[in-house]
Amino acid sequence: PTLTPLSPTLLPTNTPFPVPASHRLAGRLSHEPQLWNNCGPANLVQAMRYYGWREGQYEVASFLKPNTNDKNVSLWEMERYVNSRTNLRAKHRAAGNLDLLREFVARDLAVIVETGFYDPDEPEKGWIGHYLTISDYDNRINLIWTMDTLRQETSENFARMDELWSHFNRQYLVIYPLEREA
Repeated sequence: PTLTPLSPTLLPTNTPFPVPASHRLAGRLSHEPQLWNNCGPANLVQAMRYYGWREGQYEVASFLKPNTNDKNVSLWEMERYVNSRTNLRAKHRAAGNLDLLREFVARDLAVIVETGFYDPDEPEKGWIGHYLTISDYDNRINLIWTMDTLRQETSENFARMDELWSHFNRQYLVIYPLEREA
């Protein structure tokens, strides 16, 4: 048989997006205080409320954690929840970087990151994993702000945020309306 050469596959191109020096997600991003071991569901609710989501963390947690003793929810589980139970969409990825986070915020997209965390109020507990919802950044002063389900709005300098985020291979979950899939 004669083999037919394959035509080259065109690779997607990255269209440059001008990221401003600072940007804040305006409007409906608001703090959701987490219930016991409910960091994942509370952050997911914070991010989805940006797009008008109305249910609370009880409803989200009942799906994500049918066993109430479950202490952890993974980003892939949150992605599955968003894509199967809401009119929104989500993508979970690893190996992100601060430029990508800033671009998501500049594009008015809600994003959750998984970080390491040391609770200054309870240092005896040591290191734990913790989710944060990114709310804004400012390149001029090297700060990124988050909605923290434990401490309300917090900020970290870029280097510290990157170091804490590296504990989980810089995983993130971006949430968006279906019409913004492209």
